[in-house]
Amino acid sequence: HRDLHRLIRRQRQMCIRDSLDTEGIVARRATQRAEDSDIARLKKLVSEAESLLANPNADFNDYSKLDREFHLALAAAARNRLYESVLRIVHENMSRYFEKHLEWHNERFPELYRDILDMVNAVERRDGERAFSLANGHIEKFFRYVNADD
Repeated sequence: HRDLHRLIRRQRQMCIRDSLDTEGIVARRATQRAEDSDIARLKKLVSEAESLLANPNADFNDYSKLDREFHLALAAAARNRLYESVLRIVHENMSRYFEKHLEWHNERFPELYRDILDMVNAVERRDGERAFSLANGHIEKFFRYVNADD
């Protein structure tokens, strides 16, 4: 069991690191390539995240699904199918792990909501460096949460 746990942990860390390398680039490209319809989609997801915050019955699965949709919508806005495919694989793998192994704390919702709100604002303002930094910071938080809950 110990070897399996180490293997799972290593795979998870690699998945998150790969995502960290890709997320910032995707967010920066989205500031350059997003169309009005992309920004409207991102804003709709932010609105859904805000509704989750107001819902005392929301749980990790609700947030996880929305977060995955947000990152894939951001990748679609970047207009790069390769990044979109990579992030789809990364987020599907991370979600499976999180759902089974990560103890989730609802007090993390507000911070993560602010992350995606700020990313959407950076995309709308066409601020590539800010979007890059925010996306990487968002993934780094997940990395810290995973390690803290292990």
